[in-house]
Amino acid sequence: MPFPRQWFRALLLAAVMLVLVAREIVPTVAEGAPELGSIAYIQGGNLWVKDLPDGPARQLTRGGGIDTPRWSPSGEWIAFRAGGQLQVVRRAGTDLHVVETGPTGAFAWSPVTDSLAYITRGGLVVATADGARRREIIPPSNAVEAGVQSFAWSPDGSMLAFSDVTILQPAQNGQPPVRAARIVRVRADGSDTQEVYSAGRPASSGLLVAGWAPDGAFILFWTVPGFSASLLADGAPLLMVPAAGGTPVQLTGAMLAHPDLLDWSPASRQLAIVDGGGRETWSSKFIALGRPSAPLRRVTGPGQAVLFPSWSPDGRQIAFTSGSAAPGLPGGDPALRAMAGRRIWVMAADGSGQHPLTTDPRYRDEHPEWSANGRAILFARLEGDQASVWLMDADGAHPRRVIDELGPGPGVFGTYGLLDWGRFYDWTGRNRLHRPVPLLPATGGDPQALLLLATITGLAALAVGWHIRRRLAPR
Repeated sequence: MPFPRQWFRALLLAAVMLVLVAREIVPTVAEGAPELGSIAYIQGGNLWVKDLPDGPARQLTRGGGIDTPRWSPSGEWIAFRAGGQLQVVRRAGTDLHVVETGPTGAFAWSPVTDSLAYITRGGLVVATADGARRREIIPPSNAVEAGVQSFAWSPDGSMLAFSDVTILQPAQNGQPPVRAARIVRVRADGSDTQEVYSAGRPASSGLLVAGWAPDGAFILFWTVPGFSASLLADGAPLLMVPAAGGTPVQLTGAMLAHPDLLDWSPASRQLAIVDGGGRETWSSKFIALGRPSAPLRRVTGPGQAVLFPSWSPDGRQIAFTSGSAAPGLPGGDPALRAMAGRRIWVMAADGSGQHPLTTDPRYRDEHPEWSANGRAILFARLEGDQASVWLMDADGAHPRRVIDELGPGPGVFGTYGLLDWGRFYDWTGRNRLHRPVPLLPATGGDPQALLLLATITGLAALAVGWHIRRRLAPR
């Protein structure tokens, strides 16, 4: 008995409908959006934006005093500091307004919505970009140096992890205050507050949240010896604790507590960190790799001083900054000459095949970031104390200047050679490794594609089964 034509038509129609549905479900790049994204940057003390690589530069603010631009996940808004205030503006330059008039500490966009979390007066607040809603997640603290100290969004944007300090006994007779410190998680709507880890009551160390694992199962944090910023500057242990609470595991004994010095692979869930204590970044800095369930291993040698590890989107390569190690230098011109040799390097995910991508002796190159499509790398360059931003192919070919000047610039020394490039620019086109990461089947693949394939296969199986039953049925 021939296979009925109406079944072929039904299968074809079902496939077409499923493709259309999948296209509605899977996020797509907005029509007209630049393939390499847009960069928000500081020039002349004001906020500018530019579509990469060759879009026109547009000035969004006037009056100067701007720093730390941050794109919202939709790419519609930019948050920044201006004269001590937290402000936002649309990428078109409209709807400029103040988010918080009082002093603010750290701030960060949700990874999934245009909602901004920030610390103010020891409290934690979440507000929408348009100013329509403002929710106080943690109330302000009346005690000096108490309250929320740091925070990070969970990868799916549903929760926040934060560290806080409670003053148990004020300072007296020349002695520091007696304090307690802990890591807490809370839902983004302010509900379901849960202590994840306590450093003790009293505590001998403070805590700083370093971020979440990509699957949201763990929270990473640094300890702050003696609650001392000076001791922290020489490096601190990095630990990991289950997000549901439990016993922490130490990942390294000492690293500089800066978010640009650790990065997660989006494909294999490996962690790359800059390992090694000591505040001088021109010596004793190594890249260490591994899964947090096992000890991290150093993959760069003692002759290198490395910074800014950055995983490629497919998890096969790591770009990083590397210069010759110069131990024993306290600073000054000898340290500056050592840092002048910094270049952008790349290596395989296992640490093999290390080689430079930039070699021009006129420049000092830092802070590589992969494009989301893996075809390009954006990086910062210093020529003397003049900072610019460049783009090159992933193999190092065709370097081109895309931002002529950042200013006021970062200088040349920063914090013992560590420049905080995030104060000067932010890029929508980068591989955002802290975005929500779907949990895929062990075989891998795109979840929507797998769903589509499974559904079509199921329909085909039903049709074939119907045909076989008709052939075997008694006549």
